[in-house]
Amino acid sequence: MTSAQLRFIVGIILLLSNQLVGWGGMLLFGNLARKTGRRMYYFLGVAVYAVSWAMLMVGVYLVGRERARAVMRYIPAWAVALAAAIAAVSYYFWKKRPKKSSADKDEFRS
Repeated sequence: MTSAQLRFIVGIILLLSNQLVGWGGMLLFGNLARKTGRRMYYFLGVAVYAVSWAMLMVGVYLVGRERARAVMRYIPAWAVALAAAIAAVSYYFWKKRPKKSSADKDEFRS
């Protein structure tokens, strides 16, 4: 594998994953901030979103502007939809998990 092929593959991976990282991080840390009331999670969500933009820029640099445009023409619609679907399914199963009662918690302390 040549270095040009490796750059192209790494660039495509960055282009494909930046949407999932950015939106997934915002969803995750936004939910954590809402649940815990800690504002630090909002800042972490913004930091993850900024990292996703850095991933996008590095991916465009590695792949090239024209190829990146061709890839990104098709990716964002389904990537964002996939991230939202994963978050929705995860949230659904998280809400359905059995709650631990105070009696269960006391068993572990003994």
